[in-house]
Amino acid sequence: MEVCKKTGLRGLSKESFEKAFRKVKSESFSEEWEIKLLTHDMQDAAILFMKEHFVPYEPLVLLFDVQWNEGAEQYWKAVFEQMITLVLTSKVSGGIIAIRGIEIVSKTDRINTENIPDERLRNLLEYLNYCDDHAKFFEYYRTDEAIHFSGLAVAKSYRRRGIPT
Repeated sequence: MEVCKKTGLRGLSKESFEKAFRKVKSESFSEEWEIKLLTHDMQDAAILFMKEHFVPYEPLVLLFDVQWNEGAEQYWKAVFEQMITLVLTSKVSGGIIAIRGIEIVSKTDRINTENIPDERLRNLLEYLNYCDDHAKFFEYYRTDEAIHFSGLAVAKSYRRRGIPT
């Protein structure tokens, strides 16, 4: 997989990500689970999964008292639209067991909070911008882009089994 200097990570094709995924995916991962790259047909179920299994349990979301709303849904849609999110599903039921939201971010990305009506969500996103500004990640690693883990959600009945690790 070659990254063009002009396009960087965002210039990689969906096929490039799928090829890399197939290389590292273990076929014998589990008798009962299967890991997949998120597809368009899974997006609605993935959005609902994040609403039910991420928002009520994520410590920062709880700290800022963020409730699920259109802004939260739009955020996850944007992450999922990049099609590099990992989804763990049941081979038996086909249901989602866990989601690792993944996106490509660049040094110049910044969450625009001006038009976010929900003060709690706006405060959380401004805090994340603050953390990004002070972490100096891109300067430290001397890069303009990175793969970012946006969130991890595990169905309640599958927690405490080490699945995300």
